[in-house]
Amino acid sequence: PAVISNHPKSQSVCLNAPYNLTVSLSAGSNLVYQWYFNGAPVGGNSQIYSILNFTGVNDGDYYCTVTNGCGTVNSQTATLTLVTMFAITIQPSDVSACENGSATFTVAANQPGLSYQWMKNAVDIAGATNPTLIVNNVALGDNGALFRCKVSNNCGAIISNPAKLSVSSLINITLQPQSSTVCPLQSHNIILTATGNNLTYQWYKVS
Repeated sequence: PAVISNHPKSQSVCLNAPYNLTVSLSAGSNLVYQWYFNGAPVGGNSQIYSILNFTGVNDGDYYCTVTNGCGTVNSQTATLTLVTMFAITIQPSDVSACENGSATFTVAANQPGLSYQWMKNAVDIAGATNPTLIVNNVALGDNGALFRCKVSNNCGAIISNPAKLSVSSLINITLQPQSSTVCPLQSHNIILTATGNNLTYQWYKVS
């Protein structure tokens, strides 16, 4: 009798990709092969069943019967599943952060089981393989850096839009306002100087 040594394998298959189902035997002669798809016979008398362009109509269960004068044996069932291309549904946004602070970037896509790789200025960030990237201890040198995420599965990859990191330095007042005596109706300037970037000022009068 025929003895099947290698059964067809279940697999996720990319849209429009070719795929071959195979069955191998360790014993048997004068063999006749018949493949079945969702219970209906398909293909010819061959150990290999080829799908040239896999689409949704090919999604399902396959097995092969092997027959000779001593009887018929059935292979195990292999399930082929179509993997469709995904889309990025949430793009990372620009982030403003303070020096030595943290910045968070997030990306989302409409399919589970995807792989993620974040990049800074087009260079992969080691270990940054989650949908959310947290950058700690932000340095002034990171100001203007562009962060992108490459989202992928076995069928392809999409790179997100860039998100810009703006870093503000810590504020340091280098000249404090000075007390003074001013004559009535005389103009007077109160001066304060500070270091840092993207500074805004708001003066207050103390009663």
